[in-house]
Amino acid sequence: MAVDSGGGGLEQSQHHPNAGLSQYGADPIEAPKTGQKAQEGDSNVIIRSMIHLVVPGKEVEFLELVEQLRARDAQETRRESATATNDDTPITRGQLKEILNEALKKQSLNAPTSTLTPRTYAAVTATLDTRHGNTGAETRRIVPERSTRELRIRAPEQTADLAKRTPVEVIEAVNKALTSDEAVAARRLQSGDNIVTFKNTLSQTALTTDWAKDAFGASAQLYRQEFAVIAKGLPADVLRRQLTHPTFLTTLQKHAPAIARYKAELPTAPTSRFATIVLHLNDIDAAKELCEKGLIWEAQIFSCEPYSAGVRLRRCFNCHAFGHIGRFCKQQARCGRCAGVAHTGGEDECPDNTSGRRKCVNCGGPHPAWDRECPRALEQREKTREAYRYRPRQFEVYGRGSTRGAPGLRPNLDVDGFELVEPKRRKTTLRGT
Repeated sequence: MAVDSGGGGLEQSQHHPNAGLSQYGADPIEAPKTGQKAQEGDSNVIIRSMIHLVVPGKEVEFLELVEQLRARDAQETRRESATATNDDTPITRGQLKEILNEALKKQSLNAPTSTLTPRTYAAVTATLDTRHGNTGAETRRIVPERSTRELRIRAPEQTADLAKRTPVEVIEAVNKALTSDEAVAARRLQSGDNIVTFKNTLSQTALTTDWAKDAFGASAQLYRQEFAVIAKGLPADVLRRQLTHPTFLTTLQKHAPAIARYKAELPTAPTSRFATIVLHLNDIDAAKELCEKGLIWEAQIFSCEPYSAGVRLRRCFNCHAFGHIGRFCKQQARCGRCAGVAHTGGEDECPDNTSGRRKCVNCGGPHPAWDRECPRALEQREKTREAYRYRPRQFEVYGRGSTRGAPGLRPNLDVDGFELVEPKRRKTTLRGT
């Protein structure tokens, strides 16, 4: 037995110059020192620790596998960063659509009910009035100036050849009957009536019906353009008694001679004390004065304002749809109880009367068309309430130099009274400033 005086195995000591080297050969990568710990994220230290345990001769294959693992990790990192959503990441059109839909859903769930209701024409009109210096209480009925120079001709027994005339032929016939050139434009309404516009203020000759019979036939009737005003708060009992007198219209015309006709609206409830009356005037200035000063009747003054048909719930008694009346209905007559075609004997002969079944024409629910709890009827009532809130309180004629809002400010309106928005001009800057 050989004795090395205690020197055996000294080459394996950590103090030996060859300490840390593999017994099978030199290690190409420096092995970590004893007690050295791999820091987080330091991949080289981790690899040195791992390669020190590799079987001799497999170092190159081990390094190739490590490089493949690194490449795969880098690819996954790029893929995750590409799908992540941040301020600098581009997104597709489909992704943008999904994001907007989710945002709109959240907004609609958190928004109050009033903001989800579509705005009506009355609300938009009120916004325009406020923009031009008018509050809701000062909303005005815009009347084009041309309406003060128009006449309506109604000829129920007019022949087919006269009804098919062009506007040019109608104006030629009107001017020939008047022996002048006062008429300048004509248009035919869906009702069959004709509207003739004159060049200047209506003359006394134009207000006679003789020329209308020559131009439109023997059945022609002449009507001036009327402006409806509603008077509120009249005592119902006094009005009910006065309506039976043949001189009632003359009494109204005592302080407002331009009143051509009227329609009283008496309350249906026996406990109601007040009534309204709709006055039709053939002069716009007289209608404006009536709204400013009020109606004098029975030694009392009653407030007046332009009549607005949109503030009332209208249901057709022919087709039972909302928004129009039977006089102008062109739809097929329907039964208000079964929603079918109208019966010969009326709704009393509806076959569903015996069974008690009902079907609404408007919503299809199990109730008649006149049910006050119908969803469509409730929607229409909400619209009428909003229209009443923004109803006009005064007339205003455009085309006579009138202004609206602040002095010197006049909206650009077309002939029908709608506001025209001009395109914004680009701001120009002066050089050298």
